[in-house]
Amino acid sequence: MELFIGITLAEARKQKKISLKKISQDTNISVKYLQALEEENFRIFPAEVYLKGFLRSYGQYLNLDTAQLLQAYELQHGQPASGNIITKDKTLAAPASSRRYWLLALTGLLLIILVLVLHYR
Repeated sequence: MELFIGITLAEARKQKKISLKKISQDTNISVKYLQALEEENFRIFPAEVYLKGFLRSYGQYLNLDTAQLLQAYELQHGQPASGNIITKDKTLAAPASSRRYWLLALTGLLLIILVLVLHYR
């Protein structure tokens, strides 16, 4: 089941009857960014690290599962930051770019070993 980040945040906030202004004062996150999270307007953030930090802080403030919010963001908007992700339904493999990196690193290591063996013969 897909988690809608913005709806989850907005509904939790409204259920607790807390204004964006109050949350902004308590978390030191601009109302502009809180609203962007609720609208899933992620392009407004200067960097992904800010987006994830604000999402985590906002989720904690509302007593939501922040790991689930961040995982939903990563699944919907980019590559997972850490290898395989396990969901209820299946395990998602590590991104292809990660596999390519390890294959390239292994090939380079084998070439270095070959050069050393040939050199010391």
